[in-house]
Amino acid sequence: MLKSIDIGKTKINTFPHQILDCRSIQRLNVAYLPLQHLPINIHTLDNLEYLNVAHTQLRDIPSEISGLAKLKVFNSSHTALDSFPMAITTLRQLEELYLSATAIQSVPASIANMTALRLLDLSSTNVTTLPPEIGQCQRLKYIDLGATTIRDLPNAFMHLKELNTLYLNHTAITVVPPVLEQMPNLLHLRFDHTAIKTIPTSLAHLKHVREINLAATKLKAVPTVLRTWNNVKWLSLSHTDIETLPLWIGELTQLEFLDLSHTRLTALPATIKHLQFLRYLNLAHTLVTALPDAICALPRLEVLDLHATRVESLGFNRIGQR
Repeated sequence: MLKSIDIGKTKINTFPHQILDCRSIQRLNVAYLPLQHLPINIHTLDNLEYLNVAHTQLRDIPSEISGLAKLKVFNSSHTALDSFPMAITTLRQLEELYLSATAIQSVPASIANMTALRLLDLSSTNVTTLPPEIGQCQRLKYIDLGATTIRDLPNAFMHLKELNTLYLNHTAITVVPPVLEQMPNLLHLRFDHTAIKTIPTSLAHLKHVREINLAATKLKAVPTVLRTWNNVKWLSLSHTDIETLPLWIGELTQLEFLDLSHTRLTALPATIKHLQFLRYLNLAHTLVTALPDAICALPRLEVLDLHATRVESLGFNRIGQR
């Protein structure tokens, strides 16, 4: 019994209607085909759980898609959609929705019906705001709003207690949304390429954060709140105006990745020796002139990037050796 059909990136130009006779299929991939429409009787594939129409020329989604009651994953990214497909909001079992790189401008209040939703990708769309009803999608774990014109988040985000990944990179935000103060389970945050100047100390209780990207922001100093985020493993401060690393950087003992490239950094503090799990250290295009002996105390260091710095001598005999 046929369960999956993948015709993505083939020479097929139109939707093969023979597929509609394969009612047993659970996965269908038609990505990268020059399709402009889905057949209105798509609902006959009532066992479908996964549908990928990404990188097609689809301009709309037929309302009949609401008949795909078992659908869990729908990928319509990089299509010609210019509005949120309303019929999608009736799919109560949908867990993952990808609409990135489309021309949609808003998200309907009826998204509240999508209570099984775990992943929502609206990156590179024209969305400017989110409706407060999104707070009813309480199973959401991952939201990508990168490269949108979002300026703030609704207070209803406080109800998204399972949300652990939030991407706000390349958005119009200028301050960290205050509602994040009420979201202590966040693990992965992206604010890179925004105009934020700091992270408020009111977020000190976000102690589970593991990844934070602050590259190409308006930072002039390392936010002191990071001192309390001692579970951080991945930190980027590249392309900012920071000039010094605080002594407490050594308290981030779980850090594995640290990108300080393209900053005004002139030196590393000796306390960096406490970063015993550090594997990647990027100092490229900084004003660093010398490395501290503490570098030799980093047993797991695998990558040290000093490209285009003012370092004249490494000044140590061995590094990263256990």
